[in-house]
Amino acid sequence: MTFQSLERAFDQKDDLSMANEARRAQAAAGQLYSEQIRSLEIELGWAKEKANEVASRGWWGRITSSASKDLADVATIQSSINQKVLFLIQETIKLNSFSRIGLEILMHDLRHYIESGFTDVNGRHFRLSKEGEALAEQTFTHIQGIYNSSKEIDGKVDQNAEEIRALNAKLELKTDLDAKQDAAIARLHELLQANGELDFSQDAAIERLTVQNASLESIGVGLRESMEEQRLSLEARLDGLNKWRVSWRFYLLASHTGFLGWLVYLTWLR
Repeated sequence: MTFQSLERAFDQKDDLSMANEARRAQAAAGQLYSEQIRSLEIELGWAKEKANEVASRGWWGRITSSASKDLADVATIQSSINQKVLFLIQETIKLNSFSRIGLEILMHDLRHYIESGFTDVNGRHFRLSKEGEALAEQTFTHIQGIYNSSKEIDGKVDQNAEEIRALNAKLELKTDLDAKQDAAIARLHELLQANGELDFSQDAAIERLTVQNASLESIGVGLRESMEEQRLSLEARLDGLNKWRVSWRFYLLASHTGFLGWLVYLTWLR
């Protein structure tokens, strides 16, 4: 079953519940008016008739009537009235089970019955007397109090629901912010880890360069020593060549001088 079908099913269930609620409210309004209030009105009528009958007795009727019987009749009627009033109160208390819409329907129908009368299943139409209408008005006022309390509670529920929605929105924002912060922290951790790896690589490179520099320095020292040896050797060779050249010059000079002397000698001897 898809989400849309589930949603339609819940909507249909809500519609069915509202229809049942409306029927219950209409039935309750009719029962209150035609049974509880009407029955109590009849009892009040009997009590009124009994009071009028006692008040209208002449002196002979007062003498011949039984006061104890009159008191018993009045007590019986009063007890019946008290029971019906208590039952009516209990029935109105049960109306708390209705929703606000159900109470609206019930109040609407009850107001209609008070103003226009009631037609029973047999088609008989009747209206309440003034006493019955006063009782119905009191009942309506009591139901209206229940409705106002329900409305106030629903208002608080709606307000709480709105506050809950606002808190949920803030919580979602906080959750989103926490997620972004967690992502930023994770990214920072990655950067720090990468930076640490880079530092390690740089340290290794510096260490390699240090080793290479030391090696180059060692090679440079060796080259300088070798070049110094070659320079000294070259200087020694140059010095030897210079000495040989001077000696050779003296030899040539001596040879030329001896040869010239020998020529002069030969010349003078001739």
